[in-house]
Amino acid sequence: MPGSELIRVRSIEITGVPEDFSVKLLDRIDWHTGDFWGPRRPTREARTLLEEFPSLKTLRVTRSWRGKSIVFEARLRDPVAKVAGDPPGRMLDGGGVVFFAPGGYFSDKGLPEVELEGVPNGFDLEPLARLIGAGQKPGALPAPLVGVHFVSPEAGWEGFLADGTFLEWGQLEWTGLKLQRLRQVLDDAGPRLEGTLTADLKHFEDGKILIRSR
Repeated sequence: MPGSELIRVRSIEITGVPEDFSVKLLDRIDWHTGDFWGPRRPTREARTLLEEFPSLKTLRVTRSWRGKSIVFEARLRDPVAKVAGDPPGRMLDGGGVVFFAPGGYFSDKGLPEVELEGVPNGFDLEPLARLIGAGQKPGALPAPLVGVHFVSPEAGWEGFLADGTFLEWGQLEWTGLKLQRLRQVLDDAGPRLEGTLTADLKHFEDGKILIRSR
């Protein structure tokens, strides 16, 4: 066929991930050197790999028609927390996606733990991921955030800091303002209270943050 040589593929490469992981991805692509690939097949293959490997965030395709080569540029998800409970090995990424993190490619060191038991089906976890990410920034909180768990649709979420401070966070709204105001209130009231503290932000929309000793 005229022009058929143009759509032959002589090489496929996967970049952006550890070598052994790229081998796993390549093994899932059914091809042989010199196969004919139509214009849409690379995109279809990328879509299939993203479905089979949820730990991949993106997979961008570059094709050289003259070089008869295809490069898949992979990017792994960026976890902001580890997910408690079964099945083990799950993480939450910055976009609110829960994914299974294959061993050896992700570290949970320093990540807070989230408990999602009771979270309604279809619940948007991106605001939770934004809270965790913002709370982990230097100076955002007086101590690192170590745990977050779901209470109920009405009560929202609660969390713990490394210094023992308990957060009754409430709904996942006003995150930036809540963090800013909470830090101010804790810096002001904390030294006057004994022991570990509880910060109640459930009524933040009414202008209230209540601080008390636990």
